[in-house]
Amino acid sequence: VLDGNDDYADIDDFEFGGAVAFEVYVKYDTFKHQSRILAFDSGLESDDVYLRNEDFTSVIDWQVYTQEDSWKGLRTSNFDSATWTHVIITAK
Repeated sequence: VLDGNDDYADIDDFEFGGAVAFEVYVKYDTFKHQSRILAFDSGLESDDVYLRNEDFTSVIDWQVYTQEDSWKGLRTSNFDSATWTHVIITAK
């Protein structure tokens, strides 16, 4: 269990693209600034993918930053604090 204190899972390098699916269970005790649940970050501000809470809120924030310098995202219903939430994302 990741407790939110400098924890992460390191996934081997892979080619990102095409159809993808991600599935996680999330439980927030408190909502910190953009706490990332999933983050695939090139460090170059392109081809980055984030699943996180928006700002300090409970809003789910899914964003993809492409080489064309555009954000494509979805902000949707809220997480409930102290409750496990099942999140599934599929994208083409």
